[in-house]
Amino acid sequence: MLFCMVSASAQSFTINGISYNVTKQPSGESPGEVEVRQSLTSGTGQSGGYEGEIVIPTELTYEGRNYEVTRIGRWALRLCPNISSVTIPEGVTFIGDAAFFGCSSLKTLTVPYSVITIDIAAFGGCSGLTSVEFGNQLKTIGVQAFISCTNLPSVTIPNSLETIGEGAFSSCSNLASVILGEQLEVIGENAFKNCNSIPSIFIPKNVATIGKNAFYGC
Repeated sequence: MLFCMVSASAQSFTINGISYNVTKQPSGESPGEVEVRQSLTSGTGQSGGYEGEIVIPTELTYEGRNYEVTRIGRWALRLCPNISSVTIPEGVTFIGDAAFFGCSSLKTLTVPYSVITIDIAAFGGCSGLTSVEFGNQLKTIGVQAFISCTNLPSVTIPNSLETIGEGAFSSCSNLASVILGEQLEVIGENAFKNCNSIPSIFIPKNVATIGKNAFYGC
């Protein structure tokens, strides 16, 4: 069954339980673009707005107009502890600020090839996360992007990545294996602070900056 809701500005709508903001209108034969947003049906979208298995489509049609999903917006699925899994489609290039923060039941994550940026605290506090797979076009893992993912045992950074932001993996207390990509240039302050299960780590030759306390408490 298809459920739709339109905001007063006609720039937001909900289809199959997922809410979207229009970021670019369709033009001629070219589809428009949307980002996943906080749930319109829950009011705040900050707690309980989404739950279960979340499958974000690559494209969708609303009122006869076609759109591609290109972003996961700021706070989109924030503090939804009952999300058990999420499928992020190819075509998404940006995962926003605190987009999945506190989704504590999320266990596995596959970041598609198309994603270039994972923003501030996007997956922070996802304490149930046990597996993360990154796409090979990723350039930036933002500040505190995976802070306090306390059950994450290993991370392999793709060769495309250039920057690990401040505190990106701090307090990931179960993190025991970290493989850094060859094109990495910046490891921010506190990036792996208090990751006290890491026994050793190889720093690639391209790394030009290692911030203060990047490995403090390891």
